[in-house]
Amino acid sequence: IHMEIGRPWFDTPLHIKEAAKRALDLGYVHYSPNRGLLELRQALARKLARDNGIVADPEREILVTTGNKQATFFTMMCLVEPGDEVVVTDPAYSPHYKEISFVGGTPKFVRLPRDGWRLDAAALRAQISDRTKLIFLNTPHNPTGRVFSEAELAAVADVARERDLLVLTDETYEYIVYDGHRQRSMATFPGMRERTISTFAFTKSYAMDGWRVGYLTAPAPLIDAMVKIVQLDTAGPNTFAQWGAIAAVDGGTAVVDEMVAQDRAGRDLITRRLTALGFPTPVVEGTIHVLADFSALDPSSDRAARLLLERAHVATTPGIAYGPAAEGLVRFSFGAVPPPELDEALDNIARLGR
Repeated sequence: IHMEIGRPWFDTPLHIKEAAKRALDLGYVHYSPNRGLLELRQALARKLARDNGIVADPEREILVTTGNKQATFFTMMCLVEPGDEVVVTDPAYSPHYKEISFVGGTPKFVRLPRDGWRLDAAALRAQISDRTKLIFLNTPHNPTGRVFSEAELAAVADVARERDLLVLTDETYEYIVYDGHRQRSMATFPGMRERTISTFAFTKSYAMDGWRVGYLTAPAPLIDAMVKIVQLDTAGPNTFAQWGAIAAVDGGTAVVDEMVAQDRAGRDLITRRLTALGFPTPVVEGTIHVLADFSALDPSSDRAARLLLERAHVATTPGIAYGPAAEGLVRFSFGAVPPPELDEALDNIARLGR
């Protein structure tokens, strides 16, 4: 039972698929502009203003990318020189710190303490030096499931302004939040619009992981630089997939709300059952992931994940993959499987001790 991959189990909503089919039938099968279709960028400008409080020029300040990873990677390629430092959390989604290293930068880790995974401004400041170029922030946070509070984000903004730093955000899970939590974009804090690169995706919220469409908004000069990389890399994102993305943006979030309601039920179930089985699992505030403490099974998260695979037939991700702060924990992507498979996985785990 595959709970190791952070992908939604839902099918892409029908109106999105139909829009892509129409695009194919109408012959939208040729190269897209390197910045992405203007029609999509205009739709994204409306969405950013409506849902994120970000005013962006669709002509110059929005770039459509081949998934969110390309958006964050392009940022690293444009901004980080060998020897530069980028501050990132521990734990963190592993491609984030690997991208930093790939371009020759040095990741500087801010440890999130397990008793709440709070982002502390003093700990952040301690990792900043004269070589720091960028703060990389992911919220809602993979793998911990935290939605960083307005106070936590405001403190990051204070540090960025004080030290004249840029901030890169990964807001892939922006709509997948629970219990009244609200995602706030870093670019909306005073003085942060001009120093923030905000990246988003259709992957999780609209169950479009295989469509490979993401986007970012940033100051125009940085977008101009990224377009040069696009020309050498993919030469623009998939054309007919972008018409599907337009339908997603303009169709509103009602279908997203329905999927999030099911994700919430999955979160409640896995949290309750794993905790009852002796594997403490804190309630997550957002995303489709939960970090459960499996040190009672084995203190090594690698070994614990292997035991879960071999004895319970449940594929998970060892916490150490996200950094030392998550050792002893195991990440379950509860949103990756439909309810019957989630039930089966938990039943299998329940039989481990028998």
